[in-house]
Amino acid sequence: MQGRRVSTPVLARPCGRCEAEPWLDLLESLLSDGQLTLLVPRIIVDEFQIKTVTGSPNQVRRASAHFDQVKSAIRKADGDKRQKDRILDYLSDLDHRIPILGGAAEGALSQIAAIFVFINDHRSE
Repeated sequence: MQGRRVSTPVLARPCGRCEAEPWLDLLESLLSDGQLTLLVPRIIVDEFQIKTVTGSPNQVRRASAHFDQVKSAIRKADGDKRQKDRILDYLSDLDHRIPILGGAAEGALSQIAAIFVFINDHRSE
């Protein structure tokens, strides 16, 4: 098998996108069929685990807190009430989408974690 280098950011890039699942499914399939071998430094796996455990829930809460602050400032500002209401409705809609998008990213992160486990389990082969 011919070796190819893939930088770690290339592996992590799809985790924030909804279309990541097919890409990660293909990667898992190639790995499990033995058609692809990935060499991932241990420090990358360790940092990935640390950041995924501590990052996702905190980021959703922080983003939601920022939306609340912005909405509060808009409510206090002078201006056309109808325009402010439209902006507040839009921000509320975005605020409600954050956990949904976070859930999709969390699924991709779980797949990447599973790939790292697979790689670690097959290092000695």
